[in-house]
Amino acid sequence: MAETTAKEGKKQLDEGLERGMAALTEEKIEKVINRVLTGETGARLQAYVETCIHCGLCDLVCPDYCLTWGDGEEGGKFERELMGVDYRYCKGCLRCVESCPTGALAKEKETPGLADRLRVPLFPGLIP
Repeated sequence: MAETTAKEGKKQLDEGLERGMAALTEEKIEKVINRVLTGETGARLQAYVETCIHCGLCDLVCPDYCLTWGDGEEGGKFERELMGVDYRYCKGCLRCVESCPTGALAKEKETPGLADRLRVPLFPGLIP
């Protein structure tokens, strides 16, 4: 990459950058992109509904409206209960984890396919 300095009016080259860019090929770029998309993982929200007290604090702080709620058991303690998370909508901000008083929502390491396995649809029957 050539750069002109204001004082000298000369072009300066960043030799390291130039060498690195010259070594890039479409195959190398594609290999890195595929590795990132398929292999590298980050943090993901995990819901442990068995320990949830269904207080709704998580739902109040969630900017993505990705928490799935359902009717509680008839005659049970709760009218509405947290069923899980629809990971198609969750962006991973983890505000719900910070607000959960019982630790029923936690940050877990995401592995390939985890979100699809654990997803509870937000609109069952409407959106597959």
